[in-house]
Amino acid sequence: YSGSCLAGVSPKLPPLPPKILVEKVAPAPLLLSMEDEEVVRAVVSGSIPSYSLESKLGDCKRAAVIRNQAVERVTGRSLEGLPMEG
Repeated sequence: YSGSCLAGVSPKLPPLPPKILVEKVAPAPLLLSMEDEEVVRAVVSGSIPSYSLESKLGDCKRAAVIRNQAVERVTGRSLEGLPMEG
């Protein structure tokens, strides 16, 4: 068997989707106007996902502080002493 029956036949692939340009997301205005305590409550309630804090706040340190406070409330355990810097 030489396999010649498939010679010159290439599979038809669907066209590639158009490329999407990824733009840096501007901080959410509503979130920027909220006090840290309000943001912590929103994270604890689940209305704001904790993973989105950096992009929505535009401030990594503030996001880390808020996330730690939310984790402390949810778990009932202190995160005091954990480094905030990497």
